[in-house]
Amino acid sequence: MLSLLSVAALVFVPGALVLGCARVPWRWGFGLAPGVSLLLAEAGATTVYFSGVPYTGWTMALGLTLVCLATLAIGHFRPLGESTAGLPTPWPWRTYIGMCAGLGLLAAPLIIGMGGVSMLLQQWDGVFHLSALRAIREHDIASSLWALAPLYQSGASPSYYPSAYHALISLSPTDGVSTLNASIYIFATLVWGSGLAMLAASIEKRWGTELGIRTGSLVGWILPIAAAFVSVPSVLFPLLSALPYAVSVVLVPGIIAALLTGERRIVLAASLASLGMIVTHPISVASLALIIGPTMVMRFVPQLMVSWRGLTSWRDRLRVLILIIVAVTGSFIYWKLLSAVRGYERKTGANPFGEFFGGLIDLTSLWRAHDWYLGGVALAMLAVFGAVVMWRSLPRWISVGATTTWLIALLVRAVARSDVWWLQQLASPWYSQAARVAPIITMIMALFTALAVAHLLRQASATTVVTTVMLFGLVTGGWRTLPRTELVRAAYQPGEIAYGTMADSDDFAVLTWLRDNGLPQKGALIGDPANGAAFAYGFSGVDSQVRQLTLATLPPYVWSAVMGLSDRKDDLCSELRENGVRYIYLDADTSTEGAKVSLDATGMYDVDTTGWSRVTSSGSVSVWELPDQCHRQ
Repeated sequence: MLSLLSVAALVFVPGALVLGCARVPWRWGFGLAPGVSLLLAEAGATTVYFSGVPYTGWTMALGLTLVCLATLAIGHFRPLGESTAGLPTPWPWRTYIGMCAGLGLLAAPLIIGMGGVSMLLQQWDGVFHLSALRAIREHDIASSLWALAPLYQSGASPSYYPSAYHALISLSPTDGVSTLNASIYIFATLVWGSGLAMLAASIEKRWGTELGIRTGSLVGWILPIAAAFVSVPSVLFPLLSALPYAVSVVLVPGIIAALLTGERRIVLAASLASLGMIVTHPISVASLALIIGPTMVMRFVPQLMVSWRGLTSWRDRLRVLILIIVAVTGSFIYWKLLSAVRGYERKTGANPFGEFFGGLIDLTSLWRAHDWYLGGVALAMLAVFGAVVMWRSLPRWISVGATTTWLIALLVRAVARSDVWWLQQLASPWYSQAARVAPIITMIMALFTALAVAHLLRQASATTVVTTVMLFGLVTGGWRTLPRTELVRAAYQPGEIAYGTMADSDDFAVLTWLRDNGLPQKGALIGDPANGAAFAYGFSGVDSQVRQLTLATLPPYVWSAVMGLSDRKDDLCSELRENGVRYIYLDADTSTEGAKVSLDATGMYDVDTTGWSRVTSSGSVSVWELPDQCHRQ
């Protein structure tokens, strides 16, 4: 509970305080606070890094105080006027019931599948982010420019890695595992849910009359309906575990909701939240552009053409040309910056038509669960009907823009694993991975589906509404709770882990012993990066040189040992001791027993431990200490 409360406070309080000082209405301040908090974390971490000051809770509290005072001063000398933008209130009691039920349904697979915030997230990126938390806390450096260098021990550390997310949650007083899992709860339910609710409220306030729906109905339906999709949170957060990107993309609905108001103070607040989204993960720019780009083109290009013909001043024409040049140049620069991402290799050979249909009915592309396909088909049919309602009721610019976004997102998902290189490049900003595009599709489809239900029940009685809820639950197989829960379990529960279990009960016992007792003497630990050894740094807090699930970041002497220790024990023993490695983490379980094993770590199995001292063991897992004087052959 402490981890949940502390992470929630870190996510919402800093941003809400700053926006409150800027006199942003509290509802918008709450909804946009996570993005601003992330921006403050990155700005503060970078500032103290260049100042030579440690990154701690005290330094960030001081920085937050200074920012709040500066915001109050700016508001006093350059007032923006009172904000008139607000969310429609009060809503009927049915709306609040729907919102609460939706949050519960969003959280249900996490609660059931995770099994508690103390469980290890056993996915590739999950290990990386747990180690990142440890590195920030150990070195008191959290800037995206250098914070994660300790994870790249081979010396090939990237000059930049987005760590705003890690910087923010690292200030929690709880252990790394609990903090990481608590952040998944907060961002996957509260942040995602509040953003969707804000977006629905903005649409309802602006076009509710044209849509002919009840007040609060779109807001009340969108969260329960969004909870029936498997992509968020079940796939995006635990299974994909690309947490900085996941955190950035769930900020998008709230930002779009604020932009729809057109009110200056709210738009400025949304701009700050957008900067927070970008520093959390730059790929979110592509997601935001995909969502609002088509609508902006439909909205402003015709107006620009009319205005261009009516512009008489060469200065006005010059301003327009400069704006166009800046937009084109910025797009080109962003495309060049994505060169590393565009070269990311993925499995190809998927049928684009099948992938398109899979995206339409919300099939996960990462790991197959026992899905209730009728539920996905029902959601797709309702979404299409909702799009029809939108086309019949709303202006063409919003109807064409939203529909185009939906179709492009489905197309990008469909070609992400295409054999045709130039088609696959359409998905390259999202690492050519369908699971990263899926949240965009989910956001659009949840809106369309909620609109369809709100339209169908615009004059329904309470009995009809209850009957509809029961029917929806039946058709979707209980909001597809079984597959959503299975997908979460595939990231947390030993024996059910997708792609192989990293840490079972034996590993957990050894890792817990290391956390509580530490290593007997000074020296580093190594092991197979694919098993429990990868958690020794982030979870146990010992000096482990295996901090990721890849050998590419390891020093050469560790690489040699991981690949050949069992064959060259005596020679490599001396080399390891000379480089400060004293302990070896061994696990007798192989892929035959369901364990995750690195194909390159053959040297960590069938090792002769004669002459070594056992530090601790449990079942198939053991930690050994190398002798001070290794025997050479």
